[in-house]
Amino acid sequence: MKFRINVDDHDYETKKNHVLRFLDGGDKVKATIFFRGREMTRTGLGRQILERLIKDVEAQSIVEFRPRQEGNTLHAILAPKKTAVEREKEREKEAKQKAKAEQKEKMLQEKLAQAKLTPEKKEEESAVTAAAEVPNPVSQA
Repeated sequence: MKFRINVDDHDYETKKNHVLRFLDGGDKVKATIFFRGREMTRTGLGRQILERLIKDVEAQSIVEFRPRQEGNTLHAILAPKKTAVEREKEREKEAKQKAKAEQKEKMLQEKLAQAKLTPEKKEEESAVTAAAEVPNPVSQA
């Protein structure tokens, strides 16, 4: 991921989100800052940007190489904390929980549908019995 020392906050957040996406996918990320011309006198600003990135993504990454400068570039390498096997197990666990929640929701909806049908049937039965109990005035005459 390439940065510049005068990166805006929104651009920084966008690039940080890309870094997080790569780390979640199990990929390593090389964060690089290029210095051009007089920017070489401001290498401290570049180091601050990389340190900020490292601090922001520390929950999901480990730092393989701390920020170091080679010529006119400053770079750091970040790696994901979890291995591919651990991520796969976590995804399977989340999928099972999601399936279980969907099954519970389906059962709840079926129960509600049955509960709605039951009062309607009772009302129909009571209407039929009430009609049977009402005497027909024509037949009594």
